[in-house]
Amino acid sequence: MATHDRMDLNVRSQAFYHDFSPYLKKSHEDWYIKDASHKYLGASATFASRFFPSGIVSVIGLEDSSIPAITAHDINIMYAFENKVRQAKKEITIFSCGYFSDIDGGNCFILKMVPYLYQGRESVLVDVIDIACHSYIYELIPSIFTGEQVVISNVSLDNFKNFNPLNKVTSKEWEVAWLIICGYSSRWIVNYLDLSKKTVESKIKNIYQKLQVFDQCGLLRVARFYGWIRFVPEKFSSSAVILKVE
Repeated sequence: MATHDRMDLNVRSQAFYHDFSPYLKKSHEDWYIKDASHKYLGASATFASRFFPSGIVSVIGLEDSSIPAITAHDINIMYAFENKVRQAKKEITIFSCGYFSDIDGGNCFILKMVPYLYQGRESVLVDVIDIACHSYIYELIPSIFTGEQVVISNVSLDNFKNFNPLNKVTSKEWEVAWLIICGYSSRWIVNYLDLSKKTVESKIKNIYQKLQVFDQCGLLRVARFYGWIRFVPEKFSSSAVILKVE
């Protein structure tokens, strides 16, 4: 792990928190910021305590490859998103599962990445939203993924009060259903899962029948109301996956 001059780190840390304090007052508890070289400029105390090894005095200058909690898989994909945020100067929200894990083993997160100018340097500020631990996540996640809370449909929500979709469809079918719930089109799913159009269409038909909904609108209405997006498919939680939220 790289070594740093302690005095230089203290000066830079003080400058960072002074410049950054307005944001801290309204941010989530877990956040970090990285520069154009993908090196950390700072992080909240809660983020550092969850993801960085104990004993680290400052995260400034560290890279993802120096952090045991971050896997080597898909680092280039994450860096590509960070570059896009800086270059396009637009916010991007991504779903990350297996890219890094906290001290309790949590590994599925929503990352809201925004461009940030720090001391004249183009940087990326990332809010880390924990899917598993936040009590309000069932309302928040559907809105983040799809931008909608309610879908007009004739499906009766009362019929799904104690309904577990994982008991009704196969694991492969749920992968397709979950991506639909996340807001992805069937064409995108065909390419992402490397399946034929006919196969995906067949799975979608089976999904609607087994989950007792008439169509996509019915699926989305029930899924958003009952938070089915929390049932992350094993395929997306057992290995590193990074998806841009549409």
